[in-house]
Amino acid sequence: MQYRNSILLVGLFFVFATMTAQKYQNKSEVEVKTEWNGATFLSSKTFEENINELDSFSILNTIMEDKNLIETLSTVEMVTIFAPLDTSFESLKKEDRKNLLADKNRISNTIKYLAVPGRVDLVSMEKAVANGRTMQLMTLNGEKLGVKLVNGKVVLFDAKNNSAEITASNFYHKNGLFHVINGLVYPTSAK
Repeated sequence: MQYRNSILLVGLFFVFATMTAQKYQNKSEVEVKTEWNGATFLSSKTFEENINELDSFSILNTIMEDKNLIETLSTVEMVTIFAPLDTSFESLKKEDRKNLLADKNRISNTIKYLAVPGRVDLVSMEKAVANGRTMQLMTLNGEKLGVKLVNGKVVLFDAKNNSAEITASNFYHKNGLFHVINGLVYPTSAK
């Protein structure tokens, strides 16, 4: 009996050691590389480093010079960011755009509203909003961001029914995903 218990104990130790050792066998991370509009986005780069490659994000690149905003986005273990193109800002009246971009707290709050803790890919959003449903995502600024389908396209919407269409999706950055949006949505405290 004691011999059988010893064999069982050695067997369990072997199984446990094998299972835990496999967890640490491969310490290298696989880099995800995606091409879009002449730019190469890499999962090993930060969000800011990735969008810095495209002129169509020049306004967002200027906003992302805010060190506090960068710190907020980079300290979240996993974050999905909805990145507005320059055309999103340019669609605003000139005075409205100027006022939004001049107010550091307001624009920072707007970008935090476009950031969601966790990794939310396009397929997950499409499934969640199928058949006329909507979903609400809790954002880094603490407010809810709506998601719905409009004519087969995934669209973000805010409390005042402003909308932004996701035009390109599932680009990896160092601590999550980002999607490209055309349009702007605002937290209730920013507009």
